[in-house]
Amino acid sequence: AIRSVTFRILFIYIFPIFCLMLIFPWENASTNNSVFADALKMYHMKNAAIAVSFVTLAAAISSSNSGIYGTIRSLSALTQDPKTKELKKLQ
Repeated sequence: AIRSVTFRILFIYIFPIFCLMLIFPWENASTNNSVFADALKMYHMKNAAIAVSFVTLAAAISSSNSGIYGTIRSLSALTQDPKTKELKKLQ
């Protein structure tokens, strides 16, 4: 299990960043856009850049949605717990 996690980290995070560092000049990097999308645009792959930007945006929205869902579930469970009803009386 430890070896598979190590390989996943290498191939999902380290290897793409290393390849990006080889093909994309640092002077062109900015915080306004995805560096991966900018690198694809630089090599005239605009449709792929749009796809990468869309996937990044969808992942950010999905992450936010799961955080909101988890918070709501936790608050719902707290309101139904008898121990927390006693805490409400103290306020």
